[in-house]
Amino acid sequence: MGVIEATEVPAYAACAPSASNQSCQTMMTPKTTLASAVLAAALAIGDARLASAHPHVYVTVETTVLYDKGTISGLRQRWLFDEFYTTMAIEGLDTNNDGIYDRKELADLAKVNVEGLAAMDYFTFAKLGTQRLAFEAPKDYWLDHVVIAEPPGPGRPIPPDGAPAASLAAPAASADQPSFWSKLVKRMTGDGAKAADAVKVLALEFTLPLKQPVLAEAEGFEYSVNDPGFWIWFDLASSKGAALGAGAPPGCKIETGASKQDADVQRLTDSFSIQMNSPSAGSQPMALGAAKTVSVVCAKP
Repeated sequence: MGVIEATEVPAYAACAPSASNQSCQTMMTPKTTLASAVLAAALAIGDARLASAHPHVYVTVETTVLYDKGTISGLRQRWLFDEFYTTMAIEGLDTNNDGIYDRKELADLAKVNVEGLAAMDYFTFAKLGTQRLAFEAPKDYWLDHVVIAEPPGPGRPIPPDGAPAASLAAPAASADQPSFWSKLVKRMTGDGAKAADAVKVLALEFTLPLKQPVLAEAEGFEYSVNDPGFWIWFDLASSKGAALGAGAPPGCKIETGASKQDADVQRLTDSFSIQMNSPSAGSQPMALGAAKTVSVVCAKP
């Protein structure tokens, strides 16, 4: 098939009362639970049903396929988190009170997040044909607090009939038209300046090495970044969502397509969109797309 032969996970906090929701037990600060964030969000927009009707964290993903000595050696990933999660996660981390969250101040949070990803297979699933590929522990990781024009979250416009929602870029946040999460943060904190400020979110970068590297031109290599439990919503970035790194064979390219879970995921997505588009929600039309599978396709000699 082209494959080359070759501790305990900290429990931070669950994002739902049931301990069976394992995918919730990641990407948390030790003192902030996702359950409290979701409940606060539901109360802020007047609909507690949202706590069980939609993902609790939104992540925009950028991935690069890494090559080394004629093999696919792993994936470099950059995860951009939504504003609401960012606000909750960085609370109290500006230790020098300079208004800037640097890598040193975010280092412990990065470590907690990366170590916790092991319990959920790093939310990254790779295959070579029908053979599942495993990853080593992440390396070269850090968190940044960055300005972003298209914050993750339920802010994408509803596409025309027949068009995939994920193909539409999210509208850029601005002082005149703040994002969904900017509005939510403003309502929760009472900070009128929030909507006019530049949107800043957490960005987690890490390298995920394959345990068994794959021949660079092997047929059938594909991967996806997603949460099967739908507690965390991953979406490929509208640009840089998937790319080939240095050393890729010249005849290879990236293709993206729908995952096998699209039918169930899209039904949940549509249900959430209906709720958020209802008159009581008081929001602009929005929709979400389905998770994508990324394939590396190489021309045959």
